[in-house]
Amino acid sequence: MNGTMRNLLKQAFPWLETNEDAGSGADVIQALCDLHESLKRKPARVSADGRLFCPNCKKPGSFRYIEDIQNHRTVGTVNRSTKTLFIEGFYESGEGYDDGEDGRLECRNCYAECDLPAGYDVEFV
Repeated sequence: MNGTMRNLLKQAFPWLETNEDAGSGADVIQALCDLHESLKRKPARVSADGRLFCPNCKKPGSFRYIEDIQNHRTVGTVNRSTKTLFIEGFYESGEGYDDGEDGRLECRNCYAECDLPAGYDVEFV
C-alpha cells in the first residue's frame, strides 16, 4: 500500500494501526460511507474566463461552499400543544469545533457535491 492510500485510510479511520477502540459498528459504517462519498466526488472545473463548471451536470453556475462542522444552538422554549421546540437561529462553535471538515462545493443546478478545483484554496472574506 502506498503512502497516499495509507494517509487517506488513517484520516478516515484514525484508529487504524493503533490500540484505540474503533467505536460502534454504526461509527465504522458511517466512516466507510463518508470515505466512499469523498472518493467518488470529482473536482469542479474552472474555465478560462473564471466560471466554475460542475463535473456532474457539466453546467456553469452558482455553487455553495459546504463543510461538516459541529455546532450547537440553544433550545429556547418548548410548546407542548404544537409539539415544537424553538431553537435559537444563532449558533456557536464550541472549543475544538471551530474548523469544519471536508470542505466541498455544492452545485446549485443539480445539487451534486464536488471537490474544489485542483490546486485551489479557499479564503473566507
